[in-house]
Amino acid sequence: MSAKNKLQFRKFGLFYIILVFLILLIFSSIKIYLNSRNDIPTEVFTKRDFIEFEKYIRNVGALKGYEVLKSYYVNNEPDAHDFAHIIGQVAFENQDIGGFKVCDSLYNYGCYHGFMQVYLTKHGISAVKNMENSCVALGSVHAPSCLHGIGHGLMMQANYDLSRSLINCEILLQSSKTYCFDGVFMERIVGSMLEENQKIKTTEKNILEPCRSIDKKYQRECWRNQVSVWFAYFGNNSMKVGAYCASLNNEYWEICFETIGLINVQNFGGNYDLLFGQCQIINQDAASYCLIGEMKELMFEGKSTDVAYNLCNYTSIAQKQKCFEIFSNMFNDYKVRFGQQFS
Repeated sequence: MSAKNKLQFRKFGLFYIILVFLILLIFSSIKIYLNSRNDIPTEVFTKRDFIEFEKYIRNVGALKGYEVLKSYYVNNEPDAHDFAHIIGQVAFENQDIGGFKVCDSLYNYGCYHGFMQVYLTKHGISAVKNMENSCVALGSVHAPSCLHGIGHGLMMQANYDLSRSLINCEILLQSSKTYCFDGVFMERIVGSMLEENQKIKTTEKNILEPCRSIDKKYQRECWRNQVSVWFAYFGNNSMKVGAYCASLNNEYWEICFETIGLINVQNFGGNYDLLFGQCQIINQDAASYCLIGEMKELMFEGKSTDVAYNLCNYTSIAQKQKCFEIFSNMFNDYKVRFGQQFS
């Protein structure tokens, strides 16, 4: 290599060394900025370290903590739901009923649910009507999910006594009770405040309980939530879960198969091909209910309206008009719930 070429090579190499150095400096500055802005490692979210997140929220406060959560989960991901629970809990502990205003509709109303958990545990049954009034004041779009959170709170307040919790839901207005029942049954399954060894263990003997034995007025919401038990038991096999839905009385087919669709969305997001395939179960009626359930959950979570709309095209002739009507109604709610952020 000539002296001239060696000099050019050295200059070329020096240029790239300087370029790499500048890139590293820029990335380092960005990392420092983000850390100073959020002051929490992203590993807390990737590893779902709820204990560390709670410590952080108690240090910076619920409002600041919620901003940080939103900066990480920017697309209303349901995975943030349990983190949002912690926001609601700390908001209550810091401001009591005033902490309610920290919460909003994001992450499937997780902040409201966490708020209810500790509010009702502290204030007891006498506070249920006050909480119902706060939920109803949110308006018809947001109230149902807020009322659902009351059910979670009542189950915890009753130390997971199912009968007592359902009876306490009866305190609410008739129009609110269904959402409360639904929250009670969901909390029975997730056991938010229970140690792992205290949570329900599903076996072949109890896989239909308590829904098979419970009073009929609670059965619809019970079977709706039992679907998640079956998904966990059968390793997310929608065909096996569908077989259990098909074994129920016909009056529960719609809610059961729709819930399969709901869980499909939670498992696969807005992936159209997977969503369509997971609903090809049992028969055309079952598949249509499942597709409608997927459409509903996509709209509820603020995901693609195009995917949601297209799913209706593949429902049965008998269900197609109904599907599009539900979509139209939910689209109006979608705009209220999410504005332009997720449209």
